Amino acid sequence: MQTTSTVLLRMLALMLLALCINPTRAQDYPTRPIRMVTIYSENANSVRERLLGVKLGEQLGVAIIFEAKPGGAGLIAMRDVYRA
Repeated sequence: MQTTSTVLLRMLALMLLALCINPTRAQDYPTRPIRMVTIYSENANSVRERLLGVKLGEQLGVAIIFEAKPGGAGLIAMRDVYRA
């Protein structure tokens, strides 16, 4: 069984180690345009998604590319997103 002082000493060592570790900085995300895939052809649903995409692009500061992949009950679009 460990004594209280041993446990405290280990906790102190872990805290000092955590302070010494230099955190890595992530890259700014996203760095490329975002592809927004929809399962609908060009219709009213497309307009709603495009308005949403424009607002999202303004907030993120990147371009949003819209791709309509109708057909196959959405399987064509899902396959395209899966392969991305």
